[in-house]
Amino acid sequence: IYSETEEFLEPPIYPLYGSLPSHDDAKLAIFYVDFPDCRYSYEPSTDEIERIAFGDEDSRNKNYPFESMSAFYERSSKGIMDLDGKAFRYTAKHDKVYYENDAWKIKLIDEIMAENDINNGRLPDVDYVCGVPDSGTPHAIGYANRSGIPFARPFIKYTPTWPRSFMPTSQSMRNKVAKMKLIPVHDLIKGKKLLFVDDSIVRGTQMRETVEFLYENGAKEVHMRSACPPIMYGCKYLNFSRSNSELELIARQIIDEHEGVEGVKYISEYSDSNTQRGRLLRDEICRRLELTSLEFQSLEGTVKAVELEGCKLCTYCWNGKEHCSE
Repeated sequence: IYSETEEFLEPPIYPLYGSLPSHDDAKLAIFYVDFPDCRYSYEPSTDEIERIAFGDEDSRNKNYPFESMSAFYERSSKGIMDLDGKAFRYTAKHDKVYYENDAWKIKLIDEIMAENDINNGRLPDVDYVCGVPDSGTPHAIGYANRSGIPFARPFIKYTPTWPRSFMPTSQSMRNKVAKMKLIPVHDLIKGKKLLFVDDSIVRGTQMRETVEFLYENGAKEVHMRSACPPIMYGCKYLNFSRSNSELELIARQIIDEHEGVEGVKYISEYSDSNTQRGRLLRDEICRRLELTSLEFQSLEGTVKAVELEGCKLCTYCWNGKEHCSE
């Protein structure tokens, strides 16, 4: 996400609902989203929003003692809390009602993901945007809407036995189910440069099979976008990913190989595509999975689209925090 000054806001970012913390430094990101059907007689700039939120103490201000959030909280905390942050503006492609249906709120997150690729110069020259069926399809639709690249479905999904390919207990069976459920549409694959969007990348095993399958059917390039940040921790509550160890996760494998036991200190850097470690992670996953390019959705983009209160949203698999208000 870029401000009007083109300054990038780096993750991790957590949503704030309810009260702020009462001490130490606090960083606050304010997202001002414009919708085509929501027009206001007064539209403040990001600079003005930042002055209201993070301006200096000014006892002459007519709104004193509420001249800014930062000044108010510094006084109320008796100087032990420092509130700072930035305001960001994003213009949605569709009317507000388009994002209000719970089933399609996800489209906003993927418009933002495409926007990040555009702003970072990472939007690839591809023929189609495609979803890894079925979980990646809504994400791909949102990405296609924002990027202007046509959406296509080069796979027909067929699952006569297992409804989800992660359900079999053995890895060999999971690989078999993942491969047999995808029937290629050759006209949409052969000689084409494809950008696929999936909901997540866990081990990368099934994705590797999918990419090999695409190349076997004549794909020219295969780019991948993940609709969530890199998976850094196995879930503590569910067996959704069937990971018994963090080192089964492809991201943690790469971090361990480069950092050893100290790698956990740098997880936030590896999650961020704008750091050297973040680019190393993406380049290494591309090498292992034979991808042309790879990018992940940012944590702030994810939590913004989910729209849950901080105490109700678990971000443990991404950053080790059981809820994003920690």
